[in-house]
Amino acid sequence: MAEVYRIHVGDFTSSGEVKTTGIHSGMVVGIYATHTGAGSATFTVVDEVGYNLFGKSGASGNVTASASCQKDQEDLDGTAIVGPITVTSGGTVNGTLSVFLYVAP
Repeated sequence: MAEVYRIHVGDFTSSGEVKTTGIHSGMVVGIYATHTGAGSATFTVVDEVGYNLFGKSGASGNVTASASCQKDQEDLDGTAIVGPITVTSGGTVNGTLSVFLYVAP
C-alpha cells in the first residue's frame, strides 16, 4: 500500500494567492477544499511552471456556501509535481476557504 501525505496549502478569508514553502514531489491524487462562508468560492491550483493541477476536471475548483469540493485521481489525470504549489482564490470568500492537496511520493 502506498503512502499519501496531505499538504495544507492555505486558508483564505478573501481573494488572494498562497505559495507553499518547500519542495513537494509525487503524484497529486486528490484536491480537497472547504468553505465556511456564504457565496461561492473558486480556486486554482498550479505547480511551479504554471501547470493546472485540476487536469481534465476543469480549470478550477468551485465550493458553494458552507460546503466542500473534492477531486480525486481519476479527475486529475495523475499529475506529478516537483516544487512549490500556488493556489489562487476568487469568487465570494466570506468565511474561510481551506485548500489541501493529497500527494503520493
